[in-house]
Amino acid sequence: MKSKASGTFGAMLTGVLLAACDVRSDAVPRRDSVATPGTVASTSVAVSASTTRVPDAEQRLSLFLEGSRSGSALSPDSLWSCRPDGMTDRYLTLARSRVLNSSRRGDTVTAHAEVTTVAEEVEDPKVAYRYVTIVRTRTDTMEWKMTRDSTGRWGVCDYPLQGVGFSHHGDDARTTWDPPGYTWARVKRVADSIGGR
Repeated sequence: MKSKASGTFGAMLTGVLLAACDVRSDAVPRRDSVATPGTVASTSVAVSASTTRVPDAEQRLSLFLEGSRSGSALSPDSLWSCRPDGMTDRYLTLARSRVLNSSRRGDTVTAHAEVTTVAEEVEDPKVAYRYVTIVRTRTDTMEWKMTRDSTGRWGVCDYPLQGVGFSHHGDDARTTWDPPGYTWARVKRVADSIGGR
């Protein structure tokens, strides 16, 4: 009798242990399972990126944007960490800017800023070495990549994700205005009035 009871108890204990092992194995993801986009893994990366700001990089981007403003006494030249490879096909006249946030992944910072621009210059599709400039006021949020420069300070790397530059290349004589009647001096006055200068 004692031996039979002991055997029955052992079988019950084995069953309980096996059940417990099954629960644990189901609770832990398999190594060969495929993660679905938007699951915990991707969410944790997004949370980490959004909560880790880089004030030094934000300050440098703010200086860069101030230097890119029309008529600014500050030059943005020293604030590049890697210059764009060639010209872009759109240039905006910057009136005002505000850095919104930043996050760091490895040795690169991604920073966003709100920019208000008053003119957009593109090459004239019909006449070589001429430009078409549309005068309008527009506010956008743009994204920059920032890396360390040769001195170890944060700098702007390349054009923003939106692929635009700040400045203009055409002078009054080589610019077709939309609407007509503008000059670059007048555009600057518009930018200064929005930027509070």
